[in-house]
Amino acid sequence: MGYQARPVLATADIKHIRDFADRVGVALSASARERLLFQQARIDILTGLPNRFFFLDRLKQEIAQAHRGGEKLAVLFVDLDRFKIINDSLGHAVGDELLRQTGVRLRQCVRVGDTVARLGGDEFVILLNRLASAKDAAIAAEHAIAALSKPFLIDQIENYVTASVGITLYPTDGATAEELLRDADMAMYRAKKSGRGTYAFFEEGMNEEVIRRGLLERELRRAIAQQEFIVHYQPQINPHTGHVRSVEALVRWNHPELACFSR
Repeated sequence: MGYQARPVLATADIKHIRDFADRVGVALSASARERLLFQQARIDILTGLPNRFFFLDRLKQEIAQAHRGGEKLAVLFVDLDRFKIINDSLGHAVGDELLRQTGVRLRQCVRVGDTVARLGGDEFVILLNRLASAKDAAIAAEHAIAALSKPFLIDQIENYVTASVGITLYPTDGATAEELLRDADMAMYRAKKSGRGTYAFFEEGMNEEVIRRGLLERELRRAIAQQEFIVHYQPQINPHTGHVRSVEALVRWNHPELACFSR
């Protein structure tokens, strides 16, 4: 019994097949490129954590769910203390590895449903959803601080940092993602002022302090433009000899509304 000869494809058919294969290849390449761009837009490349954009989107979703269910959530703003010293003295490669290890440690401090993100630089943020009480947020902050206080072994060298954490609660401290993140940032700076390596809850007075500082900065810029500052020189006299031993420079601010004061 003889074998049947294979049908020979026409040149036009071969061309159609090649064109179709090329179109499929282009479509797959474009799809892969879109997935990569989407990932790069939402994921921090260094740590693999969600970035600021992804975190804010997730926080907005969690706020909406918490509002519907009458639940609480917390935002923990984590900033590494002394990171700049390590980054400047030991190099960016060591600094990058420390940040990568920081991300790993923070993920180990939270529950599966919680979110850890890197906002940029040495700033990280944690979203705790379905929170039972403010005490749970404080416990999570303590765990994060303890985890980051342990030595980071990089190139066989132990590196030490601490962390300052600011905490805001929903719905007590804010109703939007932007408000919660901003207030957590302010609370973190309060923790730094308290000695670092600790945490602080947001308080309404922090907002008032920021507003007052912003008003003062605007007034200072206007005062410079309006030449409201006057320098006075006050001699320091030696009481025994009557000679001038030094001169004290005094700057007075002639504010149009506030009482004149000097520095």
